[in-house]
Amino acid sequence: MHMASSQLPAKEYVAFLIAISSFFGIFGAASSTVPSTVYIALLSNKSNSQEWRAFQLAINHVNSKGSLLPNTTIKAFEGEVNQDNILEYAKNISQVNIVSLLLFSKTTVTHKALSTMLRIPLVTTHIESSLPGGAKQFRYGVRMGPSSQDMAAAILGIITHYEWTSLLVLYDVRWRHLAHDFVSQLPPKMKVSKIALELDHHRNTEKLCEETKRKLTGFNDAHLEAFVLFLENHWVENIINQVHCSCSLKVEKPHNWLLVDPISSSDMEVQSSQVVVGFQPHKSSSHVTELLKTELLPSKKIKDSSFLIYDAVWTIAHALHTVISTGMWKNASYDGLDLSKNGETMLQYLKKVGNKEP
Repeated sequence: MHMASSQLPAKEYVAFLIAISSFFGIFGAASSTVPSTVYIALLSNKSNSQEWRAFQLAINHVNSKGSLLPNTTIKAFEGEVNQDNILEYAKNISQVNIVSLLLFSKTTVTHKALSTMLRIPLVTTHIESSLPGGAKQFRYGVRMGPSSQDMAAAILGIITHYEWTSLLVLYDVRWRHLAHDFVSQLPPKMKVSKIALELDHHRNTEKLCEETKRKLTGFNDAHLEAFVLFLENHWVENIINQVHCSCSLKVEKPHNWLLVDPISSSDMEVQSSQVVVGFQPHKSSSHVTELLKTELLPSKKIKDSSFLIYDAVWTIAHALHTVISTGMWKNASYDGLDLSKNGETMLQYLKKVGNKEP
């Protein structure tokens, strides 16, 4: 076949091959580039908290283990985000190698908007609502803690085991979607009542509003086999005692309580007639667990959220190790509000990290 028109002279052909080789050499180097520094942004605004200290300890421990990320240093990104400064914050974090956002408080619309806007994974340790369609609307979330489906299934299993048929669901207004979602999953023949636990926020206390107390007294003579409580765990003890007094003609009237938010401690002080069932994540007895306990002293109690934050940093580090070692890391050109070039890949490998020893 005559192909003279497509053939190159020998010298030009050699030059062309050198150019092609150089071209792919440049891109090959880019694909295997190792970042010298990356950042994790902790979005929870509690810089003096135990969780923040656990976050910093985890970063220090990752950096000191040279075999995981031998040529990369992880740093904490400083700064707080809220609804008023989200665009400024987004611009700031888009100028550095942010590999993940991290959160130990409840996820807000602002957090999700920031994650989606920049296509950066948001790793959370808090129980999250799982309303229909929620997962599709926010695809960059990775949970370290239990999902609302997990908690609802566990509570439903207890209710079924004891064959309880009459429940009172109490919920903080910020948990209303989770509470309604849970009630919708209960058997249709079950007798369920719901009350929103409105607190007296004007006086900056954790006292129930008088209107809420009035509603509770309406259940003085009701046959209630269990209370399901949708509320932050640090309020539980106080609220149980208030509800118990408001909802009982006699203080010793027994109640069974099922707590949705995982508890941080099992030494709750409530009336002896109250049976309280809560959940805690399993903590393995390892040298890492003991190391974290030792370094977080003089804290009397190590919060579960601190353990989860510590685990989250190691999970991010292992995912980053995979992204780099497989040559999938991409350098970014920081120009204005830039989308993450590694967010999708980090999200993919974050979901694949299994149980790994730090």
